[in-house]
Amino acid sequence: MKNRLRIVGLASFLFGCFLVQQLAVADTQQVEAQQAANNTSPPIIEYLWQSTGPEFTEQRLAEIATALNKRIDTQGYEVITANILRPQFETEDYDLIWVFLWSSEDARNQAWAHWNEFQATDWQRETAGVLKPESVRSFLYDLLWGYKSPELNLVAGDTFFSTFHFCSFEGTHGHDALQAFKAQYNDWLSQNADFMRYGYLTLKARFELKDTDFVWLDIFNHEVTRQAKAEHWSGTEAQKLWEQMTSCDEFQFSSTKIRS
Repeated sequence: MKNRLRIVGLASFLFGCFLVQQLAVADTQQVEAQQAANNTSPPIIEYLWQSTGPEFTEQRLAEIATALNKRIDTQGYEVITANILRPQFETEDYDLIWVFLWSSEDARNQAWAHWNEFQATDWQRETAGVLKPESVRSFLYDLLWGYKSPELNLVAGDTFFSTFHFCSFEGTHGHDALQAFKAQYNDWLSQNADFMRYGYLTLKARFELKDTDFVWLDIFNHEVTRQAKAEHWSGTEAQKLWEQMTSCDEFQFSSTKIRS
């Protein structure tokens, strides 16, 4: 696997002894402006790499997701939405990824502290043989929405496709160029909205991510949508600008929304 996805650091145990860490905030200017305007902490997204055990089945995973949602609801943990991602490439690092969008960093830290004290032991017993708690690693990102078509309305139980691009800038290009690209790209998307059930966002790691200036995440409701977008995108001025501006490694996942 390419180095950009072999991340070392922020190792922790999920559903066992989860160590809540005080992480340095690395918000972008846009996030800071939004936070100041709303007088609230911004949402934060957490990716938890997870390996499966010998008793794993898709049915057991669905049951575990249902049980997890029940615990979230019962305890009032502030999880806005949650997904499960399955890699569409060879990797020994994990079998699936849990994704939690928390209402804020404080809400996330309080939830894990409560979980460690009151939920972890029972959860380990319930998932024994299906999930390997010792395998889990946690990675936190700030996020900025870029675009979402009105037709992209995913709810719990829906499947979709996620494509992560770990990108570095070429030459003298930087975040100003990225913002200019987004404006051009969003205009192109609005003109092609008739075939799109698509959205994207950018992510900024709250840890050292070597040789990566930003992470771009594409979300497609279906493989057909992904193919249609690729066909319409090829040869456009926006594509040419993107290729001049960035160098990216791409990773694709089949995804399931488990909470909405």
